[in-house]
Amino acid sequence: MSSVYQKGGDDENADHCDRGARGTDIPSRSANAQAVGRERIITFTVDEMDKFKPLVKKLVAETEKEPGAMQYEYTVGPDQKTVDIYERYSSSKAAISHLADNFVPNFSKDFMALAKPQRFVVYGAATDELKKTRAVGLRAHRVKLRAAMSMAPFLREQGKRDAARDLLAPVYGWFTEGFDTLDLKEVKALLDELHA
Repeated sequence: MSSVYQKGGDDENADHCDRGARGTDIPSRSANAQAVGRERIITFTVDEMDKFKPLVKKLVAETEKEPGAMQYEYTVGPDQKTVDIYERYSSSKAAISHLADNFVPNFSKDFMALAKPQRFVVYGAATDELKKTRAVGLRAHRVKLRAAMSMAPFLREQGKRDAARDLLAPVYGWFTEGFDTLDLKEVKALLDELHA
């Protein structure tokens, strides 16, 4: 059975993925107050949709196999450059597991090379476990980000642009906020240069 999350309501021009959802309705915002940070919508911009769609379809198929994934689907906007990903998990632990055991090791490098996060909305309050995981992850990724930023210009100067991009993109892709900080602005500028 398929559940369709439609960006902006019933937009007949939107392109929707197939998702064997375990539930067919997306809870209302008031119901989401009980979601404990396990339900979110992430908006990305994508420049190469023809490369992105097969990757996101594979991500959806793999996420469907996760025991705690209740819904995971994407919607491509009418502009063919904006993608919303809707995620819903049975618990905060399942949401953390999705990131740690599936997305980061299997998809983040390729995904974040193609998609740039623009908005991240979490419904409900995050559990202490989720906050702690996020804080530890942010600190670890800031260290990785700085290390990648020190190495990437060196690789670029040696003509290894793909290697520089492959080093930076997955680390940058982990962040969902703080894009106005100096570190992330510098990384984005370098990634944009490497994509050109």
